[in-house]
Amino acid sequence: MDATSIDCCRHHARLASREIPCSGLPHAPTADDLMELRGYDRLDRARTVLQERAPKRAECVRLRYFEEMGFAEIADRLNITPGAAKTNVRLGLKALQALMNGGGAA
Repeated sequence: MDATSIDCCRHHARLASREIPCSGLPHAPTADDLMELRGYDRLDRARTVLQERAPKRAECVRLRYFEEMGFAEIADRLNITPGAAKTNVRLGLKALQALMNGGGAA
């Protein structure tokens, strides 16, 4: 199994462990709940642009915040130093913020 497949399996396992059945929610999701999720569209688009423009930064951000890895783990995975992982995450977040605010920096 390659690293991408392993990442995918881990991601789905983490999601499954956090899922709450609708019967466990205090109320059924409403249109307002769905409208709140619209903000994630901007994030998804910004992540796609960052992946195209700066794939190493995008991967560092993904591993840090979506896979919940530490800088040492990221460094190990991407064959970079922990300092470089930390820098890539910081610059990746800054680029995402700029992209979400209408800027084009990456």
